[in-house]
Amino acid sequence: MTRLGEKVGYAAMIVGAAVLIYVSRSYALQDGAYPHIVLALLAILAAVALYNSFKASQQDLQREEAATEPKAESGAMWHVVIYIGLTLLFILSWNWIGTLPAAFLFSGVLVVLNGERRIWMIIALPVLLTVVLYVVFQSFLYLPLPRGFFLR
Repeated sequence: MTRLGEKVGYAAMIVGAAVLIYVSRSYALQDGAYPHIVLALLAILAAVALYNSFKASQQDLQREEAATEPKAESGAMWHVVIYIGLTLLFILSWNWIGTLPAAFLFSGVLVVLNGERRIWMIIALPVLLTVVLYVVFQSFLYLPLPRGFFLR
């Protein structure tokens, strides 16, 4: 897809989410604010993607000026295999150790695998992700998460 097509698509997603939020306010929603949260998140993510598309367009112009043949990264497939394996392990461990401890461990391992070496970041990012998961699913969406044997 061209950069222009991406930009138009992201802008259409933002406008569409805004229109759906406006229209859904007139309905009596019995599920709470769930549709509004999802639509607002969609609009925010589309806005971020639109910004990144504009930023990437500028980078593409710079790359075209210094065009060279890109080399294939050796061993890149192993990273994908490791990430897929970790994701499967994360999903399978939900019921056993619980979603929140599994999310903390999974995100901590991913932070280290992505090259982060600062201890405070290795601890802070998984804690932040775990807190966000808890707040979104338990407080906003009222969806129970598997507790595992730790919290039974």
